[in-house]
Amino acid sequence: MVTRAKHPLHSGAVHAPGVHRADGECFMTGLVLGWIGVAAILFTVIAQPWRSPAARAPLPMILSVTAGAWGVWDGVVTYQDLIARGAWTAAAIVIPYVLLKILAYAVLAYAVGRAALSATPQTAPRRYILPASLAAVLLVALGADIRASFDAAKIRTARSQTLTPGQIAAIAARIDGRTALEAETFAFLENPLCPPEFLHRHAGGPPLFRAYIARNPNAPADLLLTFSEDADPQVRYSAVYNANMPASELPRMAMDADAMVRESVVWKKALPDDSFARLLEDAVPRVRAAAALQPRITDAALMRLTEDADPGVRANATRIAVQRGLKE
Repeated sequence: MVTRAKHPLHSGAVHAPGVHRADGECFMTGLVLGWIGVAAILFTVIAQPWRSPAARAPLPMILSVTAGAWGVWDGVVTYQDLIARGAWTAAAIVIPYVLLKILAYAVLAYAVGRAALSATPQTAPRRYILPASLAAVLLVALGADIRASFDAAKIRTARSQTLTPGQIAAIAARIDGRTALEAETFAFLENPLCPPEFLHRHAGGPPLFRAYIARNPNAPADLLLTFSEDADPQVRYSAVYNANMPASELPRMAMDADAMVRESVVWKKALPDDSFARLLEDAVPRVRAAAALQPRITDAALMRLTEDADPGVRANATRIAVQRGLKE
């Protein structure tokens, strides 16, 4: 399912150049140090290296540090990628998850080293079964991480707005040849650098293809007009939300059968006043709630919505009414 874009109210705050970047770098440094510090403390409690020379032998220690370092690096890449995409909730979930993964990798690698050192000739031929099994589990986990990292790199490249003509041609060829990742395909279809002829060629694809093409900032107007009458509401929604959608089509889309589409039309500044007035009386509360947040709404219409039957509509209308000084 295509993620529904939101229509945030902008605060209009102005920030000095570089402030966000500096703050972000400081937070990232602190986060990495926190991961390392907490994982090191927990690892020390588990491994208890003070108990014996065997517990602090070089082999298990080197393996554990190496595996833990990989976990840290992979966590940094994953977190930064989520932040770059604006996936704040996922990024917050990743923070404790990465810590647990670092600890798990370090402990598992340590166990591999300890098991290998504890194996003796007297236990042959079974002496290496345990370390080999542990090593296999670790390698499978690391292999999955490495593959995921390569896949994420492909998706980031497909999303990049600094692609060279050669990279664009290579990604397009993989998609046409059906060897590209699904997420890579969607990222490329949304990319403003995606060639118009490529968008046209895939405009007849599955609904998700059409929806992502409709989200492309440089989607041709003829495609958007076609998508505005698409059978799939997600495609129509994406087409309405595109800034290139001709204003002449908005009144028709304001009467769309799907409430999600009508809610999107509410946010279009080019929507004629009579169409906006009809949406203020829409049968679906979510549409009226969105209309209550619009700067263009008149004081009289806003006050009517403060007494709406739906609590969500009333809440939105009351908040704006208070901001305008119409209510206390």
